[in-house]
Amino acid sequence: MKMILKIFSISIVLLLVFSCGYREGILQKEPASYLWFTGNVEGAMVSIDNGEPFALQLSTYPQDASSGGKSDAKYVHYKLSPGKHRITVKRDGKVIVDRLLILENENIKEIEVP
Repeated sequence: MKMILKIFSISIVLLLVFSCGYREGILQKEPASYLWFTGNVEGAMVSIDNGEPFALQLSTYPQDASSGGKSDAKYVHYKLSPGKHRITVKRDGKVIVDRLLILENENIKEIEVP
């Protein structure tokens, strides 16, 4: 009987020792989608979901390796939450792009500005 009690006690102690301290978790990124404006973005004003309009900024990302690192295209990226969004692009007070988009998580949507 003492032997069974010893084995049971040792089993409980080992169970408690080896089960403590181990934590398992999942790293979850915040959901985000991106808009990618290309084309003639100079002088263009963008409004997302009828919000405050803002000017598009020029950049040259990504660079084309075949042109020796120089890129003629203009790329502009903006981060927003996934879901349904209305994108309006105006130049000189005239609407040149008006789109309703449904963006998924980690999705990039290109918008060509004429």
